[in-house]
Amino acid sequence: AAARIREQHSRALILFLSDTPEHAIKAFQVEAFRFLEKPLMPGAADVLWDEIEEAYLNSPKRFAYRRDGCLNACGISEIAYILSNGNFIDIRLVCGSTTDFVSMSLKEALRRLSDDGFVQISRGCVVNLLHVRVCGAGEVVLADGETLPVKTSFKKDVMLAFKQYCDRRNYS
Repeated sequence: AAARIREQHSRALILFLSDTPEHAIKAFQVEAFRFLEKPLMPGAADVLWDEIEEAYLNSPKRFAYRRDGCLNACGISEIAYILSNGNFIDIRLVCGSTTDFVSMSLKEALRRLSDDGFVQISRGCVVNLLHVRVCGAGEVVLADGETLPVKTSFKKDVMLAFKQYCDRRNYS
């Protein structure tokens, strides 16, 4: 089963949990993320959870977050913008759906995404420059036509970030 998963999903994080040490060879053959021997040591599941989360966070072009006790991930290019609501964020995806509320600050989300073309346009909003079609006059217009206001104190940084983003991609 693990070999079939690896064939179909080359980047999948495969975990082996077994009381048979010989299964470690199979884990090695399919390049498993981890092999854990039963019974698990106390706290091993928590450590593993943190390692999985870190692997997703460091995975190229993915954004990982915890919601309702589960680790979720979406493609960075799928994110149109992120709204802040106190200690929670609402990730708006290009397809129009949202992630509901994720327990994370906007500052933390921006820290994770700043190298991937995201810029803060107000105290409560970060936008993915990939989806910005027009930047100016105190607003950004997304590819789907949605308009988001750019607060005055962020305008200069947003304009500069958009210009640099376009220059890196040789947009004229």
